[in-house]
Amino acid sequence: KLKFEDIYGFSDGIFENWKDISNKKLTHSKGEKVLDILYNYTYELIDKTIKKEDLIPKLEISTSEGEYISVGVGSSDKNKISSPKKLAEFLKAIIVKKSEIKFHILGNGKDDENYFEELQKEISGDNLINLIGKINIVESTKDIANSKLFIGFDSGLYNIAYALEKKSIIIVSMKRKQHFFHKSNNLKFIHNELNEKKVEVIEDKKYINEDLNSISLGVFEKAFDNLLKDRS
Repeated sequence: KLKFEDIYGFSDGIFENWKDISNKKLTHSKGEKVLDILYNYTYELIDKTIKKEDLIPKLEISTSEGEYISVGVGSSDKNKISSPKKLAEFLKAIIVKKSEIKFHILGNGKDDENYFEELQKEISGDNLINLIGKINIVESTKDIANSKLFIGFDSGLYNIAYALEKKSIIIVSMKRKQHFFHKSNNLKFIHNELNEKKVEVIEDKKYINEDLNSISLGVFEKAFDNLLKDRS
């Protein structure tokens, strides 16, 4: 009933046929969340008895809190991924707090494998466990479900973490018109606008998004500590 094109296309004027369906503007360029857009569309055009909570996706998978952290390193767009050096900076901060912590690195494909290799150059020891290409999407979902928390980028695995109601830190750029991030107390979005002072940009020829490569360690640590506090 809900097509991707119908939900997302109208706000940017891409799909003019929306005007034939409804004269109402169901989306707005600022402030809307995915759930709001789904609800507005469904209520106005499909079912006026619908409740917003009925549209929250839930995966019927049991969850627990393991002694590892799931980390998604891939995305459909390289501009949504930070330099491995920046991610390594964040992960090393956790290792300082908990030296035996394990990070389950999730992803698929050669680019993600290369990303893992770069992480290994920055993080010595056996904290990193490479699961890239070794487990399928169902197994990756279960890995996230049973992790202490999830860390990743704007990606499919982030959406899975949201649907699992898993505590998550999502590394994002706010300058790419990402108006549709999920809204949940389980999600902490970190971006460089939260920096309290100017941060030197990590230069990377492959992962060139300066917004992502200049997020301060303090912003990450604050999000991490808040998630742990909220969970206790």
